[in-house]
Amino acid sequence: MDEAAWSALWARHDPSSRPPKVDFNTAMVVAIFKGSVSSLVSGLRLDSVLDKAELEVMTGVFIGDVLRGQTNAPYLFVVLPRSTKAIMVVEHSVGMMMHPRDNYSVIGRLEAIR
Repeated sequence: MDEAAWSALWARHDPSSRPPKVDFNTAMVVAIFKGSVSSLVSGLRLDSVLDKAELEVMTGVFIGDVLRGQTNAPYLFVVLPRSTKAIMVVEHSVGMMMHPRDNYSVIGRLEAIR
């Protein structure tokens, strides 16, 4: 929600570069980190943002079919119009071998800012 928090987060994420500029008077950043996951997960993408009673950020992941014994750490930074609403992050995962093929799960929730 502010330059200091953004700079501190970016420094932990990529200490060798400066964070992208964000006008925190009108915008905010939602940062989503999956942590260390199997290489079956091929990164995160932004599917949608719905402005309802709370902001709903829908991410998407594709689950591959070949296990290579490696891990990765997918992440996503989303710049949104500034809001004090609660934020719910929903992950939509899709894969060829998944049952059901589409899976939706809440992976994070931030309370409204008072």
